[in-house]
Amino acid sequence: MGLMLYGQYGRTGIYDIQDIMRSLTPDEDQTSQLTVLKSLLRELPSSNRLVQNAAVSHSTAQPDSELVDKFLHPQDRAYNVPELAQLCDQAALDIIAFLPVGRYRPETYLSGADFHDRIANMPLIEQASLAERVAGNIGRHIFYVSPNSTAVGRAASLKDPNVGRAIPILKDDEGAALADRFTPETVIKAQFEDLSILAEPPALAADILRRIDNRNCLEDIYFDLAMTNRDLAWPVFLDQLKNLFDILHGLLNAMFLRFPKRP
Repeated sequence: MGLMLYGQYGRTGIYDIQDIMRSLTPDEDQTSQLTVLKSLLRELPSSNRLVQNAAVSHSTAQPDSELVDKFLHPQDRAYNVPELAQLCDQAALDIIAFLPVGRYRPETYLSGADFHDRIANMPLIEQASLAERVAGNIGRHIFYVSPNSTAVGRAASLKDPNVGRAIPILKDDEGAALADRFTPETVIKAQFEDLSILAEPPALAADILRRIDNRNCLEDIYFDLAMTNRDLAWPVFLDQLKNLFDILHGLLNAMFLRFPKRP
């Protein structure tokens, strides 16, 4: 099951305004509240936490419906990752993956050698919790859950021992069309609200993409590529594929893996 719940840190300032509005207009109707809200937003000082949150607009030019939903909502709750995990645990559900997965990986933000070993062995929830606190601007948590008893092995992974049978799937573009847009200088940008993440694709990115048609498995792609690159070893190919997957899946949510159904 796919779920979306509001994120606590990315919505910094929103709940301050909701509390202020409850104090200023405790018994007024929504029309009156909206008038006061617009005046409040126009006069907020630069020190206010909402004003400082570049990921959330406080402009009064927004549609009234958006202003009401954001600042006058009578029942609005945001969660951090540990609270999400607790909520799911109470329903006998396990979190399988957050989307985009790279946004919940600390190494997306902390690439220095000081952090690698400390992060590597953290469980999924601990990594995701650390990443959301470092990023500070995740306003919506999008994630998949599964019943506890069926959670293991539910997400396709490049670590699967039968990874050669995995079929790479591009969500929007055909591989050949996407490959034509790649040059040796290509840098891919992921935009997470007010934060830009830049990533350099691997050297074989275009060659791999050109062979992805949402039908060919990784072994087929490798053998076809090896026909013109006879020095290409399978582990090297997998490493290049992983780097490409980390970008297109991890940051852009645009590439996936599918394993054929077992008989």
